[in-house]
Amino acid sequence: MKNITVLDNEEFKSSVEAVMKYLAENHHPHTKVIIDSDSAELVEGLATHRTEKFIKD
Repeated sequence: MKNITVLDNEEFKSSVEAVMKYLAENHHPHTKVIIDSDSAELVEGLATHRTEKFIKD
């Protein structure tokens, strides 16, 4: 894994802000984009529940 430089971080911020802007202008706040190296998925959270009671220390 490569270390992130200041230039890499700026490129990352610029790239993801374009997607964040798209989501804000076209979808509701419960919509997310999952991106990896060969695909992008637009997903919607219909119901969520979070708990930490099963996480081991």
